[in-house]
Amino acid sequence: MGSTTYTQKREEQADFSMIFFFSETTFLVPKDLGIKTLEDLNGKRVGAARATTNLKAVEDLAKEGKFKPKDIIVTETHPQGMLALKSGKIEAYSTDRSLLEGLRMKDQNPNNWMTVPFAIAYEPYAYICREGQSDFRDFINNTIIWSIKTGKFFELYDKWMGPTGVVPIPMSEAYNNYLQMMVYPISDEWWKQ
Repeated sequence: MGSTTYTQKREEQADFSMIFFFSETTFLVPKDLGIKTLEDLNGKRVGAARATTNLKAVEDLAKEGKFKPKDIIVTETHPQGMLALKSGKIEAYSTDRSLLEGLRMKDQNPNNWMTVPFAIAYEPYAYICREGQSDFRDFINNTIIWSIKTGKFFELYDKWMGPTGVVPIPMSEAYNNYLQMMVYPISDEWWKQ
């Protein structure tokens, strides 16, 4: 399990659970670079990892003329993207905000970096599982709903992404409302079956 974005193309190959998290596709940049808008990235070298929805979002915006990067550098992994950023090969690295914050926090000098205050796309996260395993997918969905209804989901969120968590990402009111509205039919004591 990991940070798997639920896409139509991936749905053709595998099954997915309910969507339980949303992350923004955005950029990690040097704090002193002064990037506040997408247009501020015009003329800059930007990077993203191969075969990611983030890379596609960057390429699509460039093709549409929404911004004009000097170059789009493709890396194989997120750590390679961070290395390219630190070494000056790129001025901005793109992936999900939650992953960027993790890269920033793990750096020796996390205060040298910032995620920009805008998003270029939204990434719906879901658990991926083998095609045709509906009983297992039901178990995953039951677990997601159970964790939300019992408050366990919020305890884990606070532990990892709350104000004093490992990677602090405030839970928006819209996201909290989404979680409260998630509905899935589960029977009492389903975990004993």
